Amino acid sequence: MPVSIRKSRTKASPCMRWSTQTLLPLPHESVRSLSLNAHLALEACRAQDGNLHMLNELTRLTYLSFYMWKAGIGKIDLEVYEAAEEALNRAVERAEGTGVWRLPESHIGALEQMLVAYNGQIATVSARTYIEAVFRLDRVLSQNAPQSPVAKMLAIERGKVCAAR
Repeated sequence: MPVSIRKSRTKASPCMRWSTQTLLPLPHESVRSLSLNAHLALEACRAQDGNLHMLNELTRLTYLSFYMWKAGIGKIDLEVYEAAEEALNRAVERAEGTGVWRLPESHIGALEQMLVAYNGQIATVSARTYIEAVFRLDRVLSQNAPQSPVAKMLAIERGKVCAAR
């Protein structure tokens, strides 16, 4: 009887199996749709036509961009994510008191910078890396008390600076 050099698998791999298609960039139409969605959310919140859903969408995009950045996609400073998150947090606080879901013009710059980076990221990212970033974001959002990944990284970075002194 011939001996097989292949090892038989007794149980399925816990890792997700990726198709070769996921190594390619996102399809052009998907990139256009994602980009349009992001810019419409920003414009709605700029023009006082925003709502909680639009601000949540901008927050989601900020974190999604952050996770792609952590995976090495795009060139942006951590401080841009911090400023974008701060602008969104302030807008939500203000809206809860006034009922007006609007981003003040002074906070738009940070979100525009983040969206420029996001557009560059989705234009070049592989489908796999994009999906992994979405999974990471979903994991964070499914927690009972989700923590900002940006704030978490800033705390780590600032802790390193203090420890070095």
